[in-house]
Amino acid sequence: MPKRFLQKKQDGHVMKKMVRFRLSLLSACCVAALQGCGGGGGDAGSTNIVDNGQSSSSSSGSNSTNSQLFQADGTVKIADNINRQGISVDHKVTLDDSGKAVAMWLSKHDTRLMSVESDETGQRWNAPQIVGEGWQSDFDIRTNGAGQRVALEQYRRPSESRATLRLYFYSAQKGWSAPVPIANGQTANDPANSDLTVLEDGTATLSIDPSNTMYEEASRIYPDGTRKSLQRVIPLLPSGAPLTWGQWGPLSTVFAVAPRRGEMPSHGYLLWQNDVVSNTPDTGSNVILGALGTFIERPAVTMSATMLYSLPKQKWNSDVGCAKGLLKATSVDDRYAVVLSGGLPSADSTKCVLNATRIARFAQSNNVKNDALSARDASVEWAQLMTDENGNSLVVWREKTDDFRTPRYMWSQSVAYGNWTTPANISSSIDFGNSTLSRLAIKMNDKGQAVLAYTMDGLDPNGRRTIFQRSVAYGRFDFQHGWSPVTQIARTAGISDDPIRLDAAINSTGNAVVTYQFRNCDITQNVNDCSVSSLFAYAL
Repeated sequence: MPKRFLQKKQDGHVMKKMVRFRLSLLSACCVAALQGCGGGGGDAGSTNIVDNGQSSSSSSGSNSTNSQLFQADGTVKIADNINRQGISVDHKVTLDDSGKAVAMWLSKHDTRLMSVESDETGQRWNAPQIVGEGWQSDFDIRTNGAGQRVALEQYRRPSESRATLRLYFYSAQKGWSAPVPIANGQTANDPANSDLTVLEDGTATLSIDPSNTMYEEASRIYPDGTRKSLQRVIPLLPSGAPLTWGQWGPLSTVFAVAPRRGEMPSHGYLLWQNDVVSNTPDTGSNVILGALGTFIERPAVTMSATMLYSLPKQKWNSDVGCAKGLLKATSVDDRYAVVLSGGLPSADSTKCVLNATRIARFAQSNNVKNDALSARDASVEWAQLMTDENGNSLVVWREKTDDFRTPRYMWSQSVAYGNWTTPANISSSIDFGNSTLSRLAIKMNDKGQAVLAYTMDGLDPNGRRTIFQRSVAYGRFDFQHGWSPVTQIARTAGISDDPIRLDAAINSTGNAVVTYQFRNCDITQNVNDCSVSSLFAYAL
């Protein structure tokens, strides 16, 4: 039985009865256009989109009489007023094996790191609480199956030139800890998209950029602030030989370790990209991808570095932005790891190419397989790598070509560490009806079950994207059945053109949650006048 769409009042309570009212001309046009573009009420001819409810004709009760907001029964407003003065706020959500969800966001207006948590049903959420205060620049959060969570933030005062890393440890019994500062260290890559992992004992692993040494390192961090260095980067020449400080520039570093239910991992992989900057004939300006294996419980063991590839000589700093944002790695056991990395295919290229590398135990060079996933005429802007316990990997990325103004989302899979499938457009694999994919978030558990959250924009009669018709939906993926149909859980009309921000999480049992934000404003309003941005959750 499809869940019925219920209209939300401004105070967050569900209206048990639909209130008849007189729509303004703009509202009526928006609703009519919404229903005519696959936003609900029979899907307007779509064969793959599932409407998770029926459209309502009542007002949203927002701060604009022209705004329309339709949501599936079971949707919970978990936080209000998280976005102020037009400042964009991202959020993230985690889900443990008990079904308990914790969402987090950084309020950049009053520099507070906030969290809100649910019960095990996902239907009851407590009041938001302050986790940290100060001059945060960004954050990330992870959980293990037992519900032990770790959040990180980059902390920097306006007068400081270098940020400081702080961690927060969470348990169901004690809640969030006080901030645990990491002396002389900050994240070695983007803190909002970090390699933070929570191990089975509640400790965290993370790649660190220390201020007191020249090399990035993989670290294990304990709730009391103790930090153990697991392995340091060994920068390499194109020949594979180590190079000295002054010849190279660090681009990005990532540490891949497999958190296991009930068992501590024995080893992980440290991977990095370094740019050889010397002008000597031997080195040129190459981008190197290197790897090191390391033991979790025996970090003193030194292992030899392996060069996975060397990209062609390039202009200094031409590929820094490309490399920094795309380095990702996963390791599900002690035998194999998979790495994503970005780089320019030639010295005169302006396209950021996405490469996938499969490596065997301890990164022996004869067991390395490199593949270019993205099209050579496309530049990759974002990518995500997910691997299950059987060595099946899924890569989703966003790329843009000169021929298309709107980026496209692509995907490819590798089964049992095998060859990658031919990259395909997600919009060709999934029928979005009379809508077009705008944004997505995707998470996978160790069984290879993934949940996807989508935002979709409607199309006008000429097939052009229109922000007057928007929807939030979810879907599923697994390696046996591929992509599921899209199920809508919210629709909007006449709401602000600010992007709908969303996230998703899934646990080992396959239960999942989708979270999303709305600025409930009329399309004609100035974004800075929209003071209320609500955060909603929908449990699957």
